[in-house]
Amino acid sequence: MIVMFLALGMATIALFLFYSRKVGSMVNAITIYTGLKVMIEFVLEPLAYMLNLYVYDFRSMFFIYLLSFCGYALFVVGLLIVRQPPNPRRIFSRPNHLALAWLLLIGALVLYAPVLIEFRAYITEPRRIYELTRTGYGLYTFGSSLLTFTAYAVFLMSSRKRAVLFYAVLLALVVLKGSKGQFIVLAGIFIIAKVYLEGFRYSFGRSFVYATVAGVSLIYIFAFNYRGTIDNIFVTVAEYSDYNRNGALVLQDDTIGHYKGELTWESVWIPKVPRVLWPNKPKIFGEFRLAVQYFPQWFLLDQGSPSFGIGIYFADFGWYSFLIYPFIQLICGLLLSVCLNRLIVSPNVFYFVMSIYLSGNNLLASGSGVYIVEHAIIGLGLLFLLKIISILENTDTASFDPVDMGSTAERRPAE
Repeated sequence: MIVMFLALGMATIALFLFYSRKVGSMVNAITIYTGLKVMIEFVLEPLAYMLNLYVYDFRSMFFIYLLSFCGYALFVVGLLIVRQPPNPRRIFSRPNHLALAWLLLIGALVLYAPVLIEFRAYITEPRRIYELTRTGYGLYTFGSSLLTFTAYAVFLMSSRKRAVLFYAVLLALVVLKGSKGQFIVLAGIFIIAKVYLEGFRYSFGRSFVYATVAGVSLIYIFAFNYRGTIDNIFVTVAEYSDYNRNGALVLQDDTIGHYKGELTWESVWIPKVPRVLWPNKPKIFGEFRLAVQYFPQWFLLDQGSPSFGIGIYFADFGWYSFLIYPFIQLICGLLLSVCLNRLIVSPNVFYFVMSIYLSGNNLLASGSGVYIVEHAIIGLGLLFLLKIISILENTDTASFDPVDMGSTAERRPAE
């Protein structure tokens, strides 16, 4: 097991370093995605293995890790197919769209207010609120998250006045939701803006400093939401790598290939239908079918559900997963590369939103499903709003056009 962890871990890091050298920055679109992958698969999982916290089946874990690596490798290949254009530091006159950013942020707060009022007894325990709102609160939680993230995206494309106040309200709202993943999405949005919109480049030394700060911040966020005892903290941390162990369960019995695509198909459309429109919307669909099969008691708690990662591909497609999953990742990498390149050459909010999503950051904060069409609609909607606002405010579109911001931007060499 340790040899497998080391070999595939080093290969993953090597691929990331190769891509980073090609784009000229250690902090890039896949830094967070790769960092989480390395932390979960090659730090936390080996830690759990060496502490004998779980029983491992080497054969099953090997195929799970091998498929995961093949997918990552093809994702990087897709990124490299389209060559990234030069991306020097960009200076441009940003419009004052802070009014829209604030409107979206206040809307996010108002939409989430009913949850805070109902669970006001747990206002100092945001994680408890998160656990109690897994079912029946999608409109409030996911809707508020969408408005929060789009507010931040608009903010980063605007002149930054009163940034301290905006960040204070933004972070307070995210903290109250009790979800650590939303901080990661905010970081992903920030990186896309700095590296591809503004043209910043980060050397290894600077990246190490930022990674250290990010690591400390994650530990603080984890500690803030941690409600267990100190004796169980290592077990709790190791549980964040459970999706590989759970996925391996599919390979240990006759579930492999059993669902014949049913899990994937259900995950594509069922999560997108609000329960308010479908009162009898099933709770057991897609990946949740595996949760009921392997962890029925956990699932019945209705406080979140175990993830099975790429195990759903094995459950759906069996050994054909080694053809299907890498191909999907190749297409995703190619699409991300195209959007990033357009963001560099002719930046606008549509390519910004699509780059955010394709780099692994879901603005809808939903844990399952494919939302590329929804993010395209979100991006086009924001593009339309910014265009209308620019016209209404008689903005000089020669200095800024949200449809094509790069054509008039002044550039200077990277520092």
